[in-house]
Amino acid sequence: MNYPIPLRTIQEYIFERNGRVYWWNKDLEEFTVLYDYAAEVGDEWDIKVGTESITMHVDAVENYEYEGIIYRMLKVNAPEDLFSGNIVCGIGHLTSFFPEKMMNLGKGYRVEGLRCYWLEDEMFFKYGEEDCDEIYEQWHGLEENGPSTDTRTLTVYPNPANNVLFVQTLRATSLPDQTYRITNLVGQTLLQGSINAETQQINIESLPEGMYFINVGNETMKFVKR
Repeated sequence: MNYPIPLRTIQEYIFERNGRVYWWNKDLEEFTVLYDYAAEVGDEWDIKVGTESITMHVDAVENYEYEGIIYRMLKVNAPEDLFSGNIVCGIGHLTSFFPEKMMNLGKGYRVEGLRCYWLEDEMFFKYGEEDCDEIYEQWHGLEENGPSTDTRTLTVYPNPANNVLFVQTLRATSLPDQTYRITNLVGQTLLQGSINAETQQINIESLPEGMYFINVGNETMKFVKR
């Protein structure tokens, strides 16, 4: 009898700075380069996958048009064709966002190349048939104007937030841990303090723009800082 192979979802953390896209290497426990959008013809960079690495070589730089907008595109190749193809600046590798062939060597699982991109809260690029609306709702589409109406004892609003985040904890005085902790995507604690009321205001002005988690007791919620 054949049994289905269970699916395992692993989150990948990425960010862009000065024309380079970095992703979190779980084995090295550091961010390493995934794309170098500023690369020119003849340039190279290494992509580290676990403890291995592949060298990307830029063969050509061309223009790529998508819905009337011109993007810079790098035509790249890698040894054994592990990640050869086209990389569109601001969008990513058009074949698979991550080096799927390298990530899957000897592991026997499938790496999804999901890509859903938004610009100013509107989706401007979708690859394949995946449900981008569902992904966006999961990570960004939380309510903007007030607390949520679900049955959880912890809600945060507005979301996305600017400089102030309101935290609502029903039955706050009965929570086993009346403190809050705000962490970034890699688990570093950036802010923490005490919960003294069912609805408490937290100053998040010091946080850079991005996605964060807030933990109170045994509940955790995502929020976005604008």
